[in-house]
Amino acid sequence: MNIARTAAASLLLYLFSLSPLFSQERACSYVIVHINGVGATWPDVYLNLAKLENLIGPSHNGVRIKYETAYNATRGSLSDFAETIFEQKVNEYPGATAAALVSAFFTSVVGSEIPLADRGRLGFEVVAHIVDALRTPTSEADLASIVNELRISIIGADALLMVPHSQGALYANAAYEVLRQGEDAISAQSIKIMAIAAAASSIAGEGEHVTSSNDDVINPLRATLGAVDHNITIPKSFIDPMGHSMVDTYLGSASGSSAVKSKILNALNNLVLAVPAREFIGIWTGTWSGDSFGRSSAVEVAPTAPVGGTWILKFETIDSGSVTWNGTDAFWTYTHDSNGRILTATPHPFIPNRTVKFSSTNTTIIAPQPGGKCTVLRMDIQLAAGAVNPSDAFYGPRFMPELDADTGILNGIFNANPYNSANFDTALSSGSLSGSKMQ
Repeated sequence: MNIARTAAASLLLYLFSLSPLFSQERACSYVIVHINGVGATWPDVYLNLAKLENLIGPSHNGVRIKYETAYNATRGSLSDFAETIFEQKVNEYPGATAAALVSAFFTSVVGSEIPLADRGRLGFEVVAHIVDALRTPTSEADLASIVNELRISIIGADALLMVPHSQGALYANAAYEVLRQGEDAISAQSIKIMAIAAAASSIAGEGEHVTSSNDDVINPLRATLGAVDHNITIPKSFIDPMGHSMVDTYLGSASGSSAVKSKILNALNNLVLAVPAREFIGIWTGTWSGDSFGRSSAVEVAPTAPVGGTWILKFETIDSGSVTWNGTDAFWTYTHDSNGRILTATPHPFIPNRTVKFSSTNTTIIAPQPGGKCTVLRMDIQLAAGAVNPSDAFYGPRFMPELDADTGILNGIFNANPYNSANFDTALSSGSLSGSKMQ
């Protein structure tokens, strides 16, 4: 009997059996939220969003997409400049000097996002605005407002994709960190960023970006304070000689819109649709039962022994916590004839009692099927990940539950590797999980 093949077949049967069982109480949906850059008015923001919706469409792979905005308020060009170049960028580059900041202003912003009427008020006035920005943490208030709008946007949706432009990428990065914390935390697998013309040195959560080598706003910023590398060349146009406009350059050109669409669709493909973490966080308990499989002998083909016990699944965050696994598993000993063939196979109790931590390094959250019930969370917690065979850690188990936040019911499967401590001869056990969330 091929034990590995049997286990793989059991897993496939389990996964295929899930989709017909889903109710249609609430269909899954994505939400794409646009965060604008410096100087954008409400009409600008709505035009950006309309262009995005026209580019991506109302759904992806059968899952509905909502489109929302989280407005980055503009309080005047110089104030926005002070906020962008100093208050935010200095957090990324603590060694930045005033000279570097002013250089970035003169070479990057003048002629692009600062109106002509403001250009005569440079020098000391620029420094004054920078000082004002430091004294009054306006960006913290804006960030709180943006995070609040993002939280409202995610209501009724199951995965969030932020699509910021320019300075909006800095807010998206900061918002990502906030949204990943606390009782209402969003799983890292359910929130992503795809930035356009990113004015940030990196994109949080291993996010993506589209930034042109011809962007004359980002290029000097990169040279003085740092920004993501360009990854596309989009020709400049008479309409947007700076090559920075979201609508005219990045969404208004064939190469730009194609790159943006490709990156957004890729991000959607990698998002996990799931209800907020608070619906699952807590303690779930139940039982496990199944069989340990021995090797075939001369007197018995594919011998088995019943195994079982109890488990406790404790969430700290949506993708971290611990599994406590108690009960009785079974390992096997064998007698052989002179030719090495197995004559008999005998099971022996194996006590696996243990509490093992899980985290995003050994846990995969599996998305529901398109149109499926989004109050269901499927997990694959591989507690033996990275363990050496043979070793006690290699036992596992591999814990694969399906949790329903609506009903508080958990079902699933497991497999484990009980072993003979005398010689570390390893067997395989597998079976089912059942339980519920503690009130």
